[in-house]
Amino acid sequence: MKRLYQVLISALIFLIPTNLFLVLTEVGSRVHGLRIDYLLPKFWAIDLLIWVLIFLWIVEEKQHHFKTIKKWQKTLFKKPKKLLVVVGMLSALLITRQFLAVHNLIAIWTLFSWIKLSFLAVVLYQKRQLLTESFTYKSLAITVLFQSLVGLWQFFTQHSVATYWFLGETNISSFAGLAKSTLGGVERVLPYGTTAHPNVLGGFMSLSLLLLIPFWRTRKDSFVKSAIALCMGAGLATLIATQSLSAWLTLGVGIVIILWRPLFTKLPSRILLSGIIGIFLLSIWLPLPADSLSVTRRQYLNQAALRMSIHHPFIGVGVQNFTTQVEKYSPSKEVVRFVQPAHNAVLLFFAETGILGLMLVLLLCKLCKHPTHVLVFLPLLPILLLDHYLLTIQSGNVLMLFYFIQIKTRNIP
Repeated sequence: MKRLYQVLISALIFLIPTNLFLVLTEVGSRVHGLRIDYLLPKFWAIDLLIWVLIFLWIVEEKQHHFKTIKKWQKTLFKKPKKLLVVVGMLSALLITRQFLAVHNLIAIWTLFSWIKLSFLAVVLYQKRQLLTESFTYKSLAITVLFQSLVGLWQFFTQHSVATYWFLGETNISSFAGLAKSTLGGVERVLPYGTTAHPNVLGGFMSLSLLLLIPFWRTRKDSFVKSAIALCMGAGLATLIATQSLSAWLTLGVGIVIILWRPLFTKLPSRILLSGIIGIFLLSIWLPLPADSLSVTRRQYLNQAALRMSIHHPFIGVGVQNFTTQVEKYSPSKEVVRFVQPAHNAVLLFFAETGILGLMLVLLLCKLCKHPTHVLVFLPLLPILLLDHYLLTIQSGNVLMLFYFIQIKTRNIP
């Protein structure tokens, strides 16, 4: 059974940075005639592995008479009863709200996906000892190398390796509508790997490198250490090629924390939390240099999210419903041609779930058996405050989940 879990977890890691999915229906996915990708209910390739892991864990639990679940249940009921009641009521309200959203199909489907990922989190946490074994990090290193080879091939040849059915690879050759940059006077498409966007590829690389660095530092086998270093070097080159500022900042913040961790851990959580809140407020109010159309559009989206939050402060507009309402709250009609979620995951979550969602997240954190030091959130801040994919794309959801469980298990960074 252990070997089977190892194979499945390795495959799960390999499929995290993939964009292969099946659209279940296009009903309600259009805004002003434009098909919005974020409104499409999808069944992802990685879902197959997620459901197999969940099913396998349930079968295993049944064989042991649900011993683990009963243990967690006893621990849960030791929590204050009022807190449990409030969490239950808020959860019921959040679920009910999604049925009343303008585009309730995608809201309900997204909520269902979150529940599915919650079960995955339970499975991975239960099997967390497997995540500390070398096969996990070797699988991650191989995935980094694979994505690097695909991404660098795309960047230097300006062609795809195969087709979309190759793990969801974007058609680089089409050029139109893709993320590009001018280098040496020549416009080039940035590397995608098999992800949905160079920023997603960059985010995967930065978080993977942060997980691999401590593993690499503790290796004694020179061959393994050299092989991991090679994979990390390829990952770093790909990360640079993506030109993803949020991913660069994430890697930089993470390395600083790894190098000076004893200093940071001595700081009270309140000080770190105050700093995080301050950075969040600056990300909203501090104007960015609008030297490109992309930056200007992002500002419009974030301003729309802020206005949306003010108009729907308590229950939000519905999960994954931001794109359906953005035109009503944007200061510019430019967003009609650039319908995307706000590029600030925290602000986006507030706009879609309101105070209800924020309270529920805080209370669920309070219910956690082991409190997490604020320090573990710091490397994620640049991505959370400058992009949305950790919240809106399943590969981003699973990446964040895997990262959190890893750092909780090994206590890194």
